[in-house]
Amino acid sequence: MDKKRQLLGVEIGTEIIRLCRFDYSGQLDLNVQLNIPKPAMPGAVTVAICENLLTVDPDFRANLVGVSLPGKVDSTGRILKSSTQLTEWIDVPLADWLEPRISRRVNLINSIRCLQLLERTHIYDSNIKKELLACFAAALLAYEKFANFMD
Repeated sequence: MDKKRQLLGVEIGTEIIRLCRFDYSGQLDLNVQLNIPKPAMPGAVTVAICENLLTVDPDFRANLVGVSLPGKVDSTGRILKSSTQLTEWIDVPLADWLEPRISRRVNLINSIRCLQLLERTHIYDSNIKKELLACFAAALLAYEKFANFMD
């Protein structure tokens, strides 16, 4: 892995949005936490992510983003099909909305899948703060998906 490149993870929850930048060893470089817009409509959340991503990665050290969110994600990691926690989110092409605005590849990942990665790889035992683990797992899964496309 290119040590200059970094990983970006976003966690969309019911109350907060967390944006984090990590180096490849899992060391946190920057973390921003926002209150989720009320109501938590897909467009408003998209805008909040776009407006705050540059504060987390102003130098474009990461060229991909993993987004952890509750709900069913399509097999391509592009569309949130449904969510019991974000009830207005039905067939939301969030990756397609984010990519042209943030100039990075985006992979959507179900939050349960992020937890499964953490358990399988024992990342829970690392020095990463527990509240940042979903962001880190999303970033790792995005890297895994897009590794062949890295600069």
